[in-house]
Amino acid sequence: MKDQKISHPTSLTIIPREINVYSAFPTLVVHEGRVYVFYRRGYKNPYQCHGLGGAVRRFEMDAALLLDAFSAGAPQCVYPLGRDITIFTSENELDAIVSAPDGGVYTLCTRTYVRDAIAATFVSHAPIPDFDGRNEVKIDGIQWLVFYGKSMKWRNGFVFPAYGVLSGRGVMCPLVLFTRDFSAWSLISHVDAPSGCVLNESSIAPHGPGYAMFMREDSGDRGIWVSQSEDLKLWSAPRKILTAAHAPMAAVIGGEIFLSFRRLIGNGVSAAAYIKPYSGGGITDVEVYRGSLFDGGYTDWAVIGGRVFLVYYAGNEGGEPCIRMTEVY
Repeated sequence: MKDQKISHPTSLTIIPREINVYSAFPTLVVHEGRVYVFYRRGYKNPYQCHGLGGAVRRFEMDAALLLDAFSAGAPQCVYPLGRDITIFTSENELDAIVSAPDGGVYTLCTRTYVRDAIAATFVSHAPIPDFDGRNEVKIDGIQWLVFYGKSMKWRNGFVFPAYGVLSGRGVMCPLVLFTRDFSAWSLISHVDAPSGCVLNESSIAPHGPGYAMFMREDSGDRGIWVSQSEDLKLWSAPRKILTAAHAPMAAVIGGEIFLSFRRLIGNGVSAAAYIKPYSGGGITDVEVYRGSLFDGGYTDWAVIGGRVFLVYYAGNEGGEPCIRMTEVY
């Protein structure tokens, strides 16, 4: 796909850069006129990519103030206009994926992770985006799992995209998980990658009469693949739609799918970017950043006041990412 070099002069800083601080992995929801950005804040550490000492945090601000800031058109930081609090702490929190699935429930997926020492995955749920507890998720037949992508209502429960390793198998694959009560969990399906390919982070969006799953390739030249399903149980053979890309996040807005991702440009240059995979057109780079490719590019979508926004984190050569937001249209 052809790249579109589009600038976004109205991008605003949500969480500013700090010395030795690693702010990353933002997701967001809107509730009763307020915007809630959940993210992970850690500290630079050479032992582990994305640093250590991470905590799950929530930045909250009035939606009208945020819209006013964008309408002003001047680059600025809105952090002083909101409230930033810690939600969960541990040896090292790594994820903060908030969702608003249909059904009057908000969910938050988090993970405690220290390489070669600790790995535990959790889900919280609440009627408002205010979480004060979480349950570890373990499923028979799955050695380990990590949530990625947004949860959604399905039948009489909730579906969560994830990735992990099935018992008896040594290769990661995308997973589709189901729960009715956030206590008992089951595996609905998984996606087998083509030979020699490893797929992991996945995001699911309604598409036509069924669903599309967008998956990150963690092998070869990297990239994003897609698979289709009518019932979330049987999936078509994956096909590659992007090269040199990570971290797909899909959302249906105005009846069409938007797909954001980390674009790997090369030579220490990457970007937060998006496409409309079923509507034609090329790639839009939202913000290009320099430094480690892992220090940016995770994204999430929101519609606020009828306007479409993308939140993302952007790295720099100092390895101290900040969290930003841009208005798409």
